[in-house]
Amino acid sequence: MRRFSRAPGEIESFTRRTRQLDTGFRRANKGWCIVQRILSTLGGTAGSLRQIKRNIWLLDHILIQETLTSIRDRVVGLPRFRDGLITLGKLVAYELAQTMRRKRVEVQTPLAKAKGVAISERAHLVIVGILRAAVPLVEGLSSVFPEARLGFLSARRKESKQTRERFDVEISYLNVPTLSEVDTLIITDPMIATGSTICKALDLILSRNAKRPRRVIVAGIVATMNALRRIASRHPGTEIYVAATDPRLDRRGYIVPGLGDAGDRAFILPVG
Repeated sequence: MRRFSRAPGEIESFTRRTRQLDTGFRRANKGWCIVQRILSTLGGTAGSLRQIKRNIWLLDHILIQETLTSIRDRVVGLPRFRDGLITLGKLVAYELAQTMRRKRVEVQTPLAKAKGVAISERAHLVIVGILRAAVPLVEGLSSVFPEARLGFLSARRKESKQTRERFDVEISYLNVPTLSEVDTLIITDPMIATGSTICKALDLILSRNAKRPRRVIVAGIVATMNALRRIASRHPGTEIYVAATDPRLDRRGYIVPGLGDAGDRAFILPVG
């Protein structure tokens, strides 16, 4: 059996380099932990959450972007479009979970005790969807957070009182659980064109509760920056998470390039 040997100088050099790499790794890891702690105090995390304005975050995860790209395609039919929104709801929930409070727990496995983690906010989540386009998103979100209490509201535009960038909105149905100061409210709508519906919904929901929830989150898929700025200005402290910001609205108030009419594409089969 052939043996390989190294000169003493080579061994010392190799050992010194190994120690340098190990020290560098530990310093880098410590620095990364500090960055994560700083970001967590600001209400967000590193990685696939990208802050584009104060309290406005872009969901930049590759699976979210891929799924969004697939349902943008005009040839995608009802089943795939609705399934895509459900998938996006799940993926958005995964990203939101990264921003939530957690606690260390200990469980008993069949062999021994094991330390782990639990999301503290699970028991205090309220998810509110805007009918009808948000129904698939709520399905995806609630599949990840089955403990969440659910609510819905229905809103329509008052066509006689509108501009391209702002619509007057009438809420005709509201069924939302009572909120407490320990709750996290997540209001979701796939399309946030002007922010009118979200602003009106938050006005009504928050005014009906004596205590403001600990966190208020808006979760959307496609939005305009004007809409997001309007929400942030009207409801300071609200955290806003979207998968994409598109540049403009057309004369009907649809986001361009957008998704088209998300409610129709998710629930109405094409005629002919």
